[in-house]
Amino acid sequence: MITTEDKTLIAENVEVDMETLRIAKSSREHPLARHRAQAAIVEAVIKGFYPEDRKRLEAYERGE
Repeated sequence: MITTEDKTLIAENVEVDMETLRIAKSSREHPLARHRAQAAIVEAVIKGFYPEDRKRLEAYERGE
């Protein structure tokens, strides 16, 4: 869930395998592997946003 100044974006049906979660949380993994796992989770969450929330996020990233 990403919180902006006044809104929360909602994602549903986000699928991430347990190994990716384990790597993303682990302090024992190589930093590049951990970063890739974290990026995969972020991408999964973004894909799970409602279409209108995805558009709002894109506008927010553009500074609108």
